[in-house]
Amino acid sequence: MSLWKRLFGSRASDEAQLHSDPITPAADAAVAHPLRKLPDPSKNSGPTAPANTTPESAAKDRIVRVFVSSTFRDMIEDRNELMAQVWPALRRVCRGRAVEFVEVDLRWGVTEEQSQRKETLRHCLAEIKRCRPYFIGLLGERYGWTPGLEAFSPALLDEEAWLRGEVAKHSVTELEILHGVLNDPGMARRAFFYFRDPQYAESKGGDYRPEESARPTRQDALKQKVKAVCGARQIPLRENYADPRALGALVLADLAAAIDAEFPPDQVPDVWSREDRDHEAYARSRRTDFYVGRDAYFNRLDAFARDGANGCGLTVLGESGGGKSALLANWVARWRQAHPNDFVIQHYIGSSAMSAGHLALMRRLMVAIARWCGADDPSGTRGVEEE
Repeated sequence: MSLWKRLFGSRASDEAQLHSDPITPAADAAVAHPLRKLPDPSKNSGPTAPANTTPESAAKDRIVRVFVSSTFRDMIEDRNELMAQVWPALRRVCRGRAVEFVEVDLRWGVTEEQSQRKETLRHCLAEIKRCRPYFIGLLGERYGWTPGLEAFSPALLDEEAWLRGEVAKHSVTELEILHGVLNDPGMARRAFFYFRDPQYAESKGGDYRPEESARPTRQDALKQKVKAVCGARQIPLRENYADPRALGALVLADLAAAIDAEFPPDQVPDVWSREDRDHEAYARSRRTDFYVGRDAYFNRLDAFARDGANGCGLTVLGESGGGKSALLANWVARWRQAHPNDFVIQHYIGSSAMSAGHLALMRRLMVAIARWCGADDPSGTRGVEEE
């Protein structure tokens, strides 16, 4: 008899439907199995079986989000060099480590609607927070735009109380640097600063030169502030890079080294661990602090997981977009918290390239069971009987 039959029985699964609105019968379905026939890990006579290892505890998010801060008009070539040469190279490095690389360049990220609603600054600071601890600061000779009172909305001041004493005093670039690194020592672990050689601005002229004629300028003061903090906190600072091409080489070397340190090449997760991560990421996207679930749905799922249904499964049916995935994702998180030693596997069709194949699903389930039971076969498939 196959492992599949030993786990689920030989007859087809009956459907127990949850019919209450807003989840109504339809073609889409998400299925949860409690796997009540699994051995109790506490009674396992083989290797010590781990507690239910969820993707949250099994691996950290494998993503690198890098925020790039600079003035715009005088840094166009520098940003273009990063976009054309450095980011693709780093994406290739990350792909080999099963890491996602995302660069945040707000030349492309601030919509016209957000600008009209005076949300540019709020959007910038929110993106910096999402990218922490990765931050790149590029400084030339220009200080940049200083936003007026209208840019500091009540919502922004509520979210970032430190801005209350800084309203209309600093350029957007300086505010980004303060928020990204200088105000918080804990954010300095993956921060890098690059000062361009002033001779480059002199050779270009026009918008590349300082807005202020009297020295020291506000940009000079900002550079001194950055230098002091970088020296005190051992933050990498590269001074006087010659041109955009030289900047690209520096950024590529610095970020590649940072990625090597955080995601060593000899610690790349296997395909099934990556699959677990993808499904957990999908589930997290459907869990929020504001999710309001109906107790009747949670109670029905609890009862099925606790008591089973004579060896059969439970199918949750509902219209597309009706909340089936959100219901199950939030229920899984709640059940895991209440029953940390239970074996739970979640699988969402469409969350990964492998998720729609039934054979991949069966093998993923077998691998998860073998690992949960403490099997020493890395593939999780040795000894599994075939039909």
